[in-house]
Amino acid sequence: MFKTRLISGILLVIAALLTIISGNYVLFVTLLCVSLLGMQELYKAMGVQLSRMCMEAMVEHGAQALKDNEQGVASYALEQVALDIIITAGWVSLLVAREHTMDYNGGVAHAFFYGLCNLPGFDEDHLHGVVVGFGVLLLLTIDGKEEECQKLIAFNKTVGLPAKLSEVGVTVEEVAKCASFMVKDEDLEHYPYVVTEEMIIEAAKKLDY
Repeated sequence: MFKTRLISGILLVIAALLTIISGNYVLFVTLLCVSLLGMQELYKAMGVQLSRMCMEAMVEHGAQALKDNEQGVASYALEQVALDIIITAGWVSLLVAREHTMDYNGGVAHAFFYGLCNLPGFDEDHLHGVVVGFGVLLLLTIDGKEEECQKLIAFNKTVGLPAKLSEVGVTVEEVAKCASFMVKDEDLEHYPYVVTEEMIIEAAKKLDY
């Protein structure tokens, strides 16, 4: 308990310093209230807030960063995306997944990929990151976050990532065949609700447009 409070105190000081630098007092007050009310330890509250920045920065700068990278241009957009992937996402992993880092870093998106690896030759013909990227759409669909899902679908289209199931190269039937492996994947061990085969199949159908 003392160790947790000490870490929370240190992070609160860091949050205060970042607030002074950025002028984002709303974030600081939110983190302070959450911590004082005991709703979450401060480090978890910070992780949740930072996680929102991951998608925002990627959607805003991702397409331009990809173009600049292909042209060998060290642009502001490329810098922001690199920082988003390495720094922001890294901090989120450390803050929200303190005791079960790998478990919390997976979720439905990774379980989707590993489940499909039971199809002959799938892992040899598909890039892990590309399939997991589509798996995030599956995750958002299961969560019922339609607006966020549509926003990410639009982004995927701009950077050439799969925006529908057929673009992953699998069918609903193949997803159904692998769903039993997905729900047993260790990436779903720590989850806010039980993910069933039916949830995965229904989400796959919605994304098979």
